[in-house]
Amino acid sequence: MTTTEEAVCNIIHTGLSRLVKETDAMWPGTDRQLPERNLSLYVAHELLGRGYTVMAEWPLNKNEHIDLVAYDPEARVLVLLESKRAWNRALELGWLRNDIERLERAASSLDAWTLGASEQWQQIEPQTVIGVVLVGSIDGRALDPERYRRGKIGDVIRDLIDKVGPFARISHRDRENPYVLHYAAWRISQDARVMA
Repeated sequence: MTTTEEAVCNIIHTGLSRLVKETDAMWPGTDRQLPERNLSLYVAHELLGRGYTVMAEWPLNKNEHIDLVAYDPEARVLVLLESKRAWNRALELGWLRNDIERLERAASSLDAWTLGASEQWQQIEPQTVIGVVLVGSIDGRALDPERYRRGKIGDVIRDLIDKVGPFARISHRDRENPYVLHYAAWRISQDARVMA
């Protein structure tokens, strides 16, 4: 993991840790699953505090969006982030895989964003693109491939980990409403124009 990825992970960890602390006061607990927007919201708050420009629901094309896009103009780091709730493992893991693919497609089409394809979009010049996935779950082992040694779910989890690296965990210990927040960050690309 590079220094840039470590810095992004520290921001994510700080935001999600704050969310865990504040859910005791704010979350009513009638729904055991926190809506995924809360994960994005708390991470966005931390990114804004660290000098990033942040936009939610970034349009990738007419039919797709990215949950959160953040850009640090000084470090020239672009963060592409997707959040998920995991309540139906097989279905949610498929959606998570789709989210990861969407982030990678977005990074590969970066020129359309940065070369002024649309006049109203600010031209940005990222040197590094970091992908981030956040997953909220009531099951602490939801993304543990050892739990599913055989079968399709275990294979999907192993494929995800091969792509994005291991998921970090932050647990909320509550007898009535326990949940776990998982996250992973990985370098999607380095801009060839900057490296040349």
